[in-house]
Amino acid sequence: RSGRTDAGVSGVGQVVAARLRTSNQKLTATESASEVDFCRVLNAQLPEDVRVLGWVPVPDSFDARFNCSYREYRYYFSPSGLSLDKMREAAAMLMGEHDFRNFCRKDPSKEITYYRRRILRAEIEESEAPG
Repeated sequence: RSGRTDAGVSGVGQVVAARLRTSNQKLTATESASEVDFCRVLNAQLPEDVRVLGWVPVPDSFDARFNCSYREYRYYFSPSGLSLDKMREAAAMLMGEHDFRNFCRKDPSKEITYYRRRILRAEIEESEAPG
C-alpha cells in the first residue's frame, strides 16, 4: 500500500508499506533491521528516478494511504497572466475545515461518506525560474 497522487502528478516523499521476507523469520522487525539493507535491495530493482531513502518497521495495522497525518502539495504555474495577489486572497479562503465533496470523483464502491478536510497552510510564492 502507498499514499497516492493523481495521474500525471509527481510524487516526492511518498510513504509505502510493504511486507518483506528475510532469511530469518524468527527475528523481530527491529532486530531484522541490521540483517538486510532493504534500501539497497529495493533500489536495485527500481527505475533510476524512483529511490527508497529509508525504512522503519511498522505494525501490521499500518496503512500508508489512510494513516498519514497530513499531506503536502506543491503546484507550479507559469507566471504569464497571473495575479499573485489575487491568488493569495483565494488561497487564504481555503484555510480551515471545508467540505470538498464537489471536488471528488464519486465511486459508490468505496462508500466514502466524509468529505471534510482541514487546510493547515496555503501559500503563494514566487520562485526563481529553473536553469
